[in-house]
Amino acid sequence: MKYKFSRTLCCLMAAVLICGLIGRPVHATGADAPPAGENGQESQEDQQPEAPAGGGYVTAQNWPEPPEVGADGVILMDAVNGTVLYAKNADQTFYPASITKILTALLVIENCSLDETVTYSKEAIYSLISGAAAIGIVPGEEMSVEDSLYALLLHSANDAANGLAEHVAGSMSAFADLMNEKAAELGAKNTHFSNPSGLHAEDHYTTAYDMAMIMKGCIQNETFLRICSSYSHDMAPTNKMERNPVYTKHRMLLNEYRYEYYVAGKTGYTTPAGNTLVTYAEKGDMKLICVVLHCPGNGVAYTSTRALFDYGFDHFQMYRVADYDTRYTLDRNSFFESGNTAFGDGTVSINFDDNGWVILPSGTNFFDTEASLTYIEDENNKTSDFATVNYTYQGMHVGSANLKITTAQENKFDFSSHPATLPEQETLAPVPEKTVIRINLWYVFGTVFLVVLAFMLLILGLKIRRKMHRRRKLSSRQIDRLKFGSKKRIKMRMRKKKRR
Repeated sequence: MKYKFSRTLCCLMAAVLICGLIGRPVHATGADAPPAGENGQESQEDQQPEAPAGGGYVTAQNWPEPPEVGADGVILMDAVNGTVLYAKNADQTFYPASITKILTALLVIENCSLDETVTYSKEAIYSLISGAAAIGIVPGEEMSVEDSLYALLLHSANDAANGLAEHVAGSMSAFADLMNEKAAELGAKNTHFSNPSGLHAEDHYTTAYDMAMIMKGCIQNETFLRICSSYSHDMAPTNKMERNPVYTKHRMLLNEYRYEYYVAGKTGYTTPAGNTLVTYAEKGDMKLICVVLHCPGNGVAYTSTRALFDYGFDHFQMYRVADYDTRYTLDRNSFFESGNTAFGDGTVSINFDDNGWVILPSGTNFFDTEASLTYIEDENNKTSDFATVNYTYQGMHVGSANLKITTAQENKFDFSSHPATLPEQETLAPVPEKTVIRINLWYVFGTVFLVVLAFMLLILGLKIRRKMHRRRKLSSRQIDRLKFGSKKRIKMRMRKKKRR
């Protein structure tokens, strides 16, 4: 009984271990990954935190000392990750004036072809207040969308803003609804627009943070960036008149306040709004957006913007995540070999996307950051990205990077478009529509440990079996001896019986 019980116990334990190995899921988290919530998803506390309100965006204790600025609402933002480097009343609402037009331009670009023709209505022209900036468009004048956009962004033409809005949405009020939807999509939290030009209205307001987020979305559009960064543009003649060139009003592209790292921007002014300015600049790998609202003078807007750009470029450093962090990566390894020739040699790599960046104060070690991983659950995701690693520094979000899975051969065979071209001598296994490989180094080590443990238990079972078998043989011999004695004694008894 003892022998049977021990052998059965060893076999059951080995079977359980092997089944556990086969059925164990593999996740692509590193040793430093945060605990997951229910159903394997990240808990709410582990997700990227929203920026705090007001001037509390910067929470790190050893953050570089910022310069003095004269505007009432200010923000300096990393254009790659949205990290706030400096903020002053960043969530307080102000009137934006003509910097509104960057969102107008983006909506037009996304909804129109540049060669479309805009026919300007009387409402678009005559609804403007006296003294509003314009290029003198007349009712019935026809102008291309591209020329209208140059007039909008360079000359800040309010008549162009109204005509473009009507061309896209049918009316200026309907276009304002589109603006508010787009602003929220881009990350604005406390913004409401009521017209496409930025002319004063009580219900037309925004914040420094919101305008930075809107500009962050705008500069990702190549057409917007090309137009907004131009110094001048030659306007084509229209059906009504010859047109003069239009020139930018942003002085950081001119001699007076020229800034060598300036890329694009938009000016604004009304009496209630004061001077407003949104500007985008690049230096090396660093891309920054600066917004100043309610400045007491035009010169203050430019000097404050320049001081903040210098502060950002001189006191912060960009780190490409792929060059530093190897905690979540896996070099090409045949451990996950598919064995299918349609996927090359089947070796798998997990690496960071090259576009992932972290921004930190100069001299800060990259590994002073804390990392958390979130899986990309979007079924419409057509890239090889399967997870995002977010980085924080003393509680501040400072960057992120996507993890991607690649194989040795990037070109994948399209089974649906070539059903009859498969080799006859080879039958390929059906390919699932979506395959996700998730890897955890702890599971790899655990797998090896459990395999060794199962092997040792099997060997132990065999030894126990052999030992019990020997004991059983020995016991049977002892019983025979007790019953009958030795062979010599048995023969002597038989002889005595015969003599009797």
